[in-house]
Amino acid sequence: MATGRSVLRPLLLVAVALALIFPFIFPLVSETMQERREPGEGSPPELMAKAVSVFNMSLDVIARSFRPGGAELANATVYAEEASNISMELRRIVETFPRDLLEYNDLVLAALEYSKLAEAASPVYSSAALAPRVYSGLERSLESLAKCMVGEALDEWDKIRGDYEEVLEALRGSMDTLKEVNASRLLSDEHRNLTSAGTEAYGKALGALSEAGALLLLAEKYRSLLELLCNGSLSQLDPSDLSQALRELSGIDPSMAGSLAYETQKAQDTIEDAIRGALQRGGAQEGDTGMNPGSGWSVGEAAESSASGQTPGGGAGRGEPPSDD
Repeated sequence: MATGRSVLRPLLLVAVALALIFPFIFPLVSETMQERREPGEGSPPELMAKAVSVFNMSLDVIARSFRPGGAELANATVYAEEASNISMELRRIVETFPRDLLEYNDLVLAALEYSKLAEAASPVYSSAALAPRVYSGLERSLESLAKCMVGEALDEWDKIRGDYEEVLEALRGSMDTLKEVNASRLLSDEHRNLTSAGTEAYGKALGALSEAGALLLLAEKYRSLLELLCNGSLSQLDPSDLSQALRELSGIDPSMAGSLAYETQKAQDTIEDAIRGALQRGGAQEGDTGMNPGSGWSVGEAAESSASGQTPGGGAGRGEPPSDD
């Protein structure tokens, strides 16, 4: 019994000593831990909530800025940096977690997917200051092309070409990142639905740039041919060049052009109809284009028809301008 008491006595003294000095030690330990925390660091749930928030806000930016006549986003760089920082912090948490335990921790696995949502949002914010100008410039360029005003169309295209490429690259990066998201690891159906809605919204914005830009790139490539065509200098046109241009134009899909679908369709109609008319007048055979040209269709009639919603032969056109709804 005496031996037991002699053992307990030192332990009790140590416990009392620790209790007395703990209030002085804890602030020092806490301060040291706080100093090691990196800027913007937070718990995984907090950071994932922020990732959802910045991604959700990016959809509103897409709706307001990535269209003709859209609103420019103020402080776009600040928002882009915030989204990027959230993404990097979530990835840091994942990278510092023990690799052999990673597959057993659903929260950490989810953190990686939420980091991708924030990462996808960042380029949308960074390019939102340029997007309204780019989409409006594309709209004006396509409207000129629909009137067979090739020079005016390409002059407008030249003004926005650099900004266009920057916005296009940003959206492509965002879409590539979204494709990597494993939605099954997200923590709620609401977040999965939001990711699906974001993919659709981003895709439409990218489609408008891609299809409208592809049409204007073709107009640039065939500028001389189109200028001769629209000026009525049909005798100087090579039927093989016309047929090649028509084949390449058929690769444009206006239905994928989102907010620029109508303008893309009308410009494509004008050029295609004018080429068909020129091929017919030049005696081209049906096999030259893979299509049956309309009868007596002139360049001027093609432009007027496209503007009024008519096609060769007086039939109905391919639709009216989309409503604001």
